[in-house]
Amino acid sequence: MKKILMSLFVGILAVSVVACGGKTNLKSTENNTTQESKVATTSKNTDLFVGDSLLKGLPEFAGKENVISVDGTTVQFVIEQNMKEILDKKPENLYLLLGLNDLSFPVKDPVKKEMNEYEKLIKQLKEKAPQMKIHILSLPSGTSEALKKNPQYKNIPTVNKNLEELAKKENVQYVDLSSLLKEKPDLYGEDGIHFKKEFYPILLEKIKK
Repeated sequence: MKKILMSLFVGILAVSVVACGGKTNLKSTENNTTQESKVATTSKNTDLFVGDSLLKGLPEFAGKENVISVDGTTVQFVIEQNMKEILDKKPENLYLLLGLNDLSFPVKDPVKKEMNEYEKLIKQLKEKAPQMKIHILSLPSGTSEALKKNPQYKNIPTVNKNLEELAKKENVQYVDLSSLLKEKPDLYGEDGIHFKKEFYPILLEKIKK
């Protein structure tokens, strides 16, 4: 019963994210050969990015086959719904940008729940694909306006600290995006938490270093 309620919550959350600005306003790149020339910053089929609407604009630059981006998704949902797809793709590098929507879970301590699920995800990935290199990306802190409209985002610094500690514990890489976004706050979109399309090439360059 608990799983059913959580699944319903994720579905409702996904709809609300789309309705409230979980879009990057990018034109579709499907069947657009001119955009394919931009897809040169990642190695085809060796890097896989998994996340929520924060990664919605990434396929234009990394290739659709290298991105799993689901509006409103949570860490728990990835474990339950995307694990097989991740393993089937057999990436050399897996980049995770997850956890923003988990902060809206209707539970007493959403941060604790998120970290429990994140640790479960990492352990399962390491067990099932030990050769895969896992990279945890920090959540964007958002603008002050975004924090006013979404008070749950005040927990993002705590989540990022916990993600860094988890990465050390599980011997995986932690990629801190905070300095990049502080230096270039104009990379945030209108809602102050999602990204403009100019962010994604910079992200790809950063993870290559």
